[in-house]
Amino acid sequence: MPDLDDLLPSRAAFIRARGELEAANGVKWLTEFDERVRFRLYAAYDQSYMSGHYGTSNLVNNALGSFVSDQSQMRLSHSSADGAFRNEVEPSSTDELLDWLAAIPIVLERFAAEYNGTQSDEEYGFTHNLNPKRFAGLANDVLLEARIGYTFINNRLKPRSDEPLFLAVVEPVEALLTSNSRFAAVETAYQQAQSSIASGQYGAAITSAGSALQTTLEALGASGSNLGALFANARSRGFLMGHDAKLLESYKSLVDWATADRSNRGTAHGAATAQRADADMTLHVVAALIIRLIKHAELQEYTAAPKSVPNVE
Repeated sequence: MPDLDDLLPSRAAFIRARGELEAANGVKWLTEFDERVRFRLYAAYDQSYMSGHYGTSNLVNNALGSFVSDQSQMRLSHSSADGAFRNEVEPSSTDELLDWLAAIPIVLERFAAEYNGTQSDEEYGFTHNLNPKRFAGLANDVLLEARIGYTFINNRLKPRSDEPLFLAVVEPVEALLTSNSRFAAVETAYQQAQSSIASGQYGAAITSAGSALQTTLEALGASGSNLGALFANARSRGFLMGHDAKLLESYKSLVDWATADRSNRGTAHGAATAQRADADMTLHVVAALIIRLIKHAELQEYTAAPKSVPNVE
């Protein structure tokens, strides 16, 4: 979870309340964009103008409007991104908003490829400077925090269900954690990691992912003050085998690599400068480990349980 001390009181209260709701009922992925989400997505679009000069924004807005008008198969209620995202009187339908949202990085990429570095204003010497990837990253943060069932993959808007890791890892781990109150603490830590990623707190997300793995082992009955001790105890209890030690080694190597990678970017405080890719990868690896641990433990519990013998008379 992001550091709530860094958030405005209203947002901190919202995140706390949603965390409690999701802990009780699980994560619900939405398809509707409320007013706040639409405004925040438009702000992400606005921030893709790295130069901040109106000459760039006017040209891009015109190009975006032309592209959507030409390519969309819908009868549009708005002719500009500003209207599509921020008109409170006549808000866009979900389908129309998805067209506008999907079009933004496509138009930004084409504009950047042709005009970035060229002069946008002869009098003042401003140059065009757009960053399409910045928009997709900011938009993904908004979509994740709002639990919207869409995400940008390689700058293209896709349903989350189209993402292989979503189907193979995210949905299964959420189903496992939600279905059993035994894993309530694990679910809380996992959701904290998701919320931290959505809020740009990538170092905190990696820390919460580690907490989710640790609380999984504890929920399964292992005891110990750190992951190494927990894995050792889990092996002694029989729900991990000797060769499973490589799971711990792999996870430690991942964290060591991520820390070293971040530290090489110019700071000794690696976790504070974590990148989104580091946090995403760590959380997906931890989710896969959680699934593996729970499924294996359940199998061990099943095989160890006494089997009833029917009476045959």
